[in-house]
Amino acid sequence: GVGRVRRRESLWVRPRSWVEEWTPYVLEVIRTTLWVMQWIAVVVVVLATLTCAAAFMYGMAYMTFVPNKLMCRPLHMDYTTTPPVASIDVHAPDYPRSVHPTNFFVPGIGYAFRVHLVLPESPVNQQLGMFMVQMQLLSLEGRPLAVVARPCVLHYKSKLLQYLSTTVFSL
Repeated sequence: GVGRVRRRESLWVRPRSWVEEWTPYVLEVIRTTLWVMQWIAVVVVVLATLTCAAAFMYGMAYMTFVPNKLMCRPLHMDYTTTPPVASIDVHAPDYPRSVHPTNFFVPGIGYAFRVHLVLPESPVNQQLGMFMVQMQLLSLEGRPLAVVARPCVLHYKSKLLQYLSTTVFSL
């Protein structure tokens, strides 16, 4: 090599700026963050879908297996006996044909019964004071299956409050 000029490498290297130095690390952090956010979004969508599906299936099972028969009838007291008696026949013919007397109450299922009495607040009823309400659930043969008794009393109203409510409700 007579005519060749050897290029000399410089020992001095140009210092890199902080942007050039940190750019690969920042890009890697951004890529990792996007990947994590993508998986979080997937997990949230899957959990939301599973929750909605579970709620729908619970609702369908509830509507399929839980009975929703409701009986609301007036009670009329028979004052010819002592104590006065009222009874309701759940096998009355005014129920829909799908409700047969043998399947109105299913054995093994709990039922809730509620008696709502509306009594006149007359002086006679106020003087009677506390009284007992007894409810019996009878079988088709007439023998008692369940008996419950609860004490009841009219709510106390002063003479002034009775007068005011009578006056207001009479208008």
